This record gives sequence, structure tokens and C-alpha cells, in this order.
Amino acid sequence: MLWVLGVIGALLFAADAFYEKHAHFPAEEFFGFYAIVGFGAFVGIVLAGKYLRKILMRPEDYYDD
Repeated sequence: MLWVLGVIGALLFAADAFYEKHAHFPAEEFFGFYAIVGFGAFVGIVLAGKYLRKILMRPEDYYDD
């Protein structure tokens, strides 16, 4: 299942070369811009969650009487 998602992602990344871009900013014209930004956002959220877990985590018996 995971490899299927990888193949779909790779195909969508490659499809970026076959359509005309109507960019609002010059950076949007780079090949694979949205895939790279999306992956960067995903990595950022995962890393933020890793550090937030340390701040927000409670002991296992926090709600026990």
C-alpha cells in the first residue's frame, strides 16, 4: 500500500512538467515547487509534534484517583 502511494506521488510530481503554470510569484514556476513545499510542511508538522509531545505529555496515571 505504501509503495502505491509513493508511485502516485512520483507520478504527480512528474506531471508538474506537463501543464502551464499561472504563477503569482516567481518561486511558483520552479519544477515541483508545490510538492517540495508540501513535503517541507509535512516534515515541519512532524518535528513540531515531536517537541510539543514533550511539553504537553502527562504521566500515565495523571487522571487516576
